[in-house]
Amino acid sequence: MIYCKDLILEYKNKKVLQLDELSINENGIYILLGANGSGKSTFIKSLIMDSSVKRSGIININNNPLSKEVIFNDIGFMPQFLNVNFPFRAIEVVMMGHKEYGIFFDEKKIKKKALEIMESLNILHLQNRNVENLSGGERALVFLAKTLCKNTNIILLDEPDSSLDFQNKVKLFHYLEDNKSNKIIILSSHDIVSITKTDYIIKFSKSSNYKPIHKKDINKNELKDIFPDVNYDEILKDIFSVIS
Repeated sequence: MIYCKDLILEYKNKKVLQLDELSINENGIYILLGANGSGKSTFIKSLIMDSSVKRSGIININNNPLSKEVIFNDIGFMPQFLNVNFPFRAIEVVMMGHKEYGIFFDEKKIKKKALEIMESLNILHLQNRNVENLSGGERALVFLAKTLCKNTNIILLDEPDSSLDFQNKVKLFHYLEDNKSNKIIILSSHDIVSITKTDYIIKFSKSSNYKPIHKKDINKNELKDIFPDVNYDEILKDIFSVIS
């Protein structure tokens, strides 16, 4: 559960987002949908107490005030930009995501979990590859596996599909769909097509009330509030046939 009230977020001394109240209670996939600069990434960063975001207001996670301990226990996070400057193998990177990874840890247990996740994402063949030598899409899937290896009930993904080709996007959403029953999965996106793969959207626009909208209730007027210049009748007929 994620609950926010009277939340004001600033980035580089500029107010980026203000919302009165937001409750995310149901398990499933939520997409934060909005144009660039609408505050999606800033909101996600606020949920992990990123130092670049100045915050006032209330954020509760699973009925507990947001804290480093809560983040460690309850939240998995994958950033939008993946800076890689270390010569680790992919399997080692995935294992680092596990909560129990550290100086003294059960390597066999953690490696087994990491391999299971890599297999489910169809990237087991990458396990011994140096992450520095992977393509952008392969690297994104490895870091997604690292995030999932933490095994939290809340997963935050900041534009995870931005560096993925079509095939790997399919892998991503298939995995999320298969594993959403006991998790709240939040993705930020400015890709309208992503609404076909979600359970709820949360609009990030000037007139948004930031209430989750179930996929069956999405209509063109809702989307025009986010992207007013798109001709939905001509461009997105197939999307609305999926969500209607």
